[in-house]
Amino acid sequence: MASPLSPQGISLFALIGGFLGAGKTTTIGKLVTRLQASGLRCGIITNDQGRGLVDTVLAQQRVAKVAEVAGGCFCCRLDELVSAVSVLSAEERPDVFLAEPVGSCTDLMATVLLPLGRIYELPLRTAPLSVVIDGRRAYETLVSRGRVRGFSKDVTYIYRKQLEEAEVLVINKIDLLSEVQLAKLAEKLAKDFPGREIFPISAHTGVGMDEWMQWIHGHSSEPEEIMDVDYQRYGEGEALLGWLNATVQIGTSKKGVDGVSVLYGLGHTITEELERRTANIAHFKMILQDGRGNSMRVQVTRDGEKPILAGTLDGLVRNGTLLINLRAEAGPEELAAAVEAGLSATLAEVEHEVTEMKYFKPGQPKPTHRIAAVA
Repeated sequence: MASPLSPQGISLFALIGGFLGAGKTTTIGKLVTRLQASGLRCGIITNDQGRGLVDTVLAQQRVAKVAEVAGGCFCCRLDELVSAVSVLSAEERPDVFLAEPVGSCTDLMATVLLPLGRIYELPLRTAPLSVVIDGRRAYETLVSRGRVRGFSKDVTYIYRKQLEEAEVLVINKIDLLSEVQLAKLAEKLAKDFPGREIFPISAHTGVGMDEWMQWIHGHSSEPEEIMDVDYQRYGEGEALLGWLNATVQIGTSKKGVDGVSVLYGLGHTITEELERRTANIAHFKMILQDGRGNSMRVQVTRDGEKPILAGTLDGLVRNGTLLINLRAEAGPEELAAAVEAGLSATLAEVEHEVTEMKYFKPGQPKPTHRIAAVA
């Protein structure tokens, strides 16, 4: 039967971008819930500069099959993205693909969406490029300060380029804005980025999600032009961001540990260490799984924010697996030192083992393909 999203039965491919900490993963999760409730099969493709993603674990809790493209942005791993689409198509036949690119990447129209159709000729209907923005960060950047709070001009350059290339601007976390702030932000976005569709939403409460979802269902990507990108500056901006992914085994003894206390304590101690080292947080996520299908996560998406817990862990955790994903404007060695200090302080009395820790800064972006003009 043809998907109601496409009379020809062609799958919809929705690329949902946005800066680190905008709430893309939560937003995609809520979209999946709505799409599956309407009888549609979904495929999720996650993306990161490294491996061991909290986002992939969260996606696996919502759909049977999740593909992960690691080691670079979709634009630099386009063959792998195409392979992921092909594998999911063969195994799951999704009606909708939801792909979440790395939060520090831009120029996705020229290097991902257009090549998928023109070069690889994938049988997909491409949804308009949606860029999710944290309403608070956008208000501070566009209305109040002119720069992403705490970040350099080159990182802000990437942020503004993401907004410039969007066909749809999704203002997330509107539950944290006043009506006056939201109105000013929407007015500023319409002025600075004319012609874009603007949808205020709250992925947390669900407000505005259905309106946005229905709009992208009924439209296809039709870019009018390809934006100019200074790739040297783009690369310099990415290189300012430190990246850390770590895996820690916790509670390997029969005694077990209080997982909620561990997560909450780690969230606070690592955040405090980052603040002491003047590392500006772009996004900090952790998830603890207990091996019985239960998990709890914690995240911090900006400096000065308290760790937010979500999920369920029943009883003591034995043989739990903790994933840590940290992105901040600081040297990767500083991030590693902060995480190691946090682990030492919080888990001093807890049996644990760090099985993997990778920290680095992203390399210069080198797209597999780049289409320079719409026509």
